[in-house]
Amino acid sequence: MDTPAYRHLDSGRPKSLRRLLWLDDARGDKPRFTRSRMLALILLRLPSSPTLLSAAVRMFFTIMRYFMAGQFAMKLGILKAPLVGVDHPLDRRIRFRPELAPIYFDFIGFWVRALAYVLDRTGRKAYPDAARFLLSIGDCYKEAYGVYGRCVSTTRRPAKPANASFVVIHLFDPHLFCLPSLHVIVVTTAWLGLREILARHGLAEREAAAIEAVRKRAIEIADTVVAMKQHSVNCIPAAFYATRALNPAFGRAEAKGILEGMFHWSELEDGRDEVVAYIEALEDRFEAEGEARGGDWKGVLADFLFRYGEERGTRYR
Repeated sequence: MDTPAYRHLDSGRPKSLRRLLWLDDARGDKPRFTRSRMLALILLRLPSSPTLLSAAVRMFFTIMRYFMAGQFAMKLGILKAPLVGVDHPLDRRIRFRPELAPIYFDFIGFWVRALAYVLDRTGRKAYPDAARFLLSIGDCYKEAYGVYGRCVSTTRRPAKPANASFVVIHLFDPHLFCLPSLHVIVVTTAWLGLREILARHGLAEREAAAIEAVRKRAIEIADTVVAMKQHSVNCIPAAFYATRALNPAFGRAEAKGILEGMFHWSELEDGRDEVVAYIEALEDRFEAEGEARGGDWKGVLADFLFRYGEERGTRYR
């Protein structure tokens, strides 16, 4: 069986929780109204709060500037930086799985739904916290650009789109901002941020099921990035290290918990331990180098890319 055991919430969980977070599989009792309910809630809340609306607009333009505009500027040669291929031999053990595209694409929708859930539970008193959460998502892109701006990175991916989802990926993703993986940074940051909001308002215990549901969906999404051939195994420890630099609440225990839920696929039964050991060792290396350099995590990751490209012969410019 290829899918991890945690794909569904336990059958005893309230259906309202499953519906709002939309963690049901399409083959199960996936509710039709979930997205519209989430969208309606967000659209009603944002205009009613200048604080929330301002944070959402700032987040949007931060993402556009540092990810979309930045990446296309690199592709078109308007901005220039060294380019390194970060593929690793272990990547070949992870089968290309284009059917995971809906999960891969959910990395924004999942935290928007979860934020809607939190606002539904906390109301206006959590608006300042929600605004800080939105800004923290934008900061993920801005801070990661501190690595991309020094050295862009890519991986080998199928030249021809495997399905309609990959047509979208090939059109809108120049595939130059691979290490660290923003997919992994964003989903882990979202889980931590939403957990923090609920805890601040005394709801951590009562909403433990929701917090765990968000964490497990974050794992599912992180688990697609190599199988979709959008990232290398190198990109995951780099993302863990970057997330920790941005949010100290993401300790090694949290990273280990995320990694424990990844790569549970049949084709990796004999090789999963090696993949996990490599990721953990590289994370250790980043941590040690960062401590020696006074916490300059962006410099650590950029220098890793430079060395990796020279050692592997994958520095393309």
